[in-house]
Amino acid sequence: MPELPEIEISRQRLDPKILARPIKDLPVLDERILRDTAEDDLRQGLLGASFTGIARFGHFLLLEVDSSRVLLLSLSATASIEQVRPQEEPPRSTRLGMVFQDGGGLAVVDPQARTWLTLIPDEDSVPDLGDFGPDALNGEPDPEQWRESLQGRRAQIKGLLLESSLIAGLGPLITDEILFQAGIRPDRRASDLSDAECDRLREAVRSTLQKSVQCQANPQQLPKAFLTRARAEEREECPKCGGPLEKRQIQGRATLYCPACQS
Repeated sequence: MPELPEIEISRQRLDPKILARPIKDLPVLDERILRDTAEDDLRQGLLGASFTGIARFGHFLLLEVDSSRVLLLSLSATASIEQVRPQEEPPRSTRLGMVFQDGGGLAVVDPQARTWLTLIPDEDSVPDLGDFGPDALNGEPDPEQWRESLQGRRAQIKGLLLESSLIAGLGPLITDEILFQAGIRPDRRASDLSDAECDRLREAVRSTLQKSVQCQANPQQLPKAFLTRARAEEREECPKCGGPLEKRQIQGRATLYCPACQS
């Protein structure tokens, strides 16, 4: 699954491309992209309609339709939404096309075919997606509840941050960066964190995500003191102290951290 900053940037870039443009056609090139929605229902719900807004919650994109419907889209790690010009063939691995009445359109591209979408016709038809905490970028957790949620669990902190019931939208790479910026080892037990560490971690979630979105999720645009930039450049030394970085598996996830800067 793509990291939250990448999904947020996709949302921002889609806004001017699709709003107030009536949909002329919806070629479904791979039925595996449809979840709990028949192709006929998708076409009936969207053809002739226009998108009025795009929201994001966690790793989901919610495309609002002028008919009060919502197209819920979950992008896989290999997926992208590409613009298609008039008379242009859609890219390879396109799973769903979207043709607008004024010409051109979009293509949902995914080589691994793990992206899925569903059309929500009304509030009573929202699928059960699980329990979610506040959105990691836009939904600031209550400080006291945040401390209680962390200190009441013995799970390793990296694994806990990946649980959407605590905070929605964090992936393994951005979680490494958040913990690096907060100066907390990814294998620490959440219950062992002090109040000050919990507060520092809460602030690091917000500031790290904001900086990543500001830098268009491009590692080369991130500050030199960011772990993500060192990882992208395949550097083995810490960008802060210059000491060696360590790699290990934590709860089945490849993890990178600095044993000197994170305690």
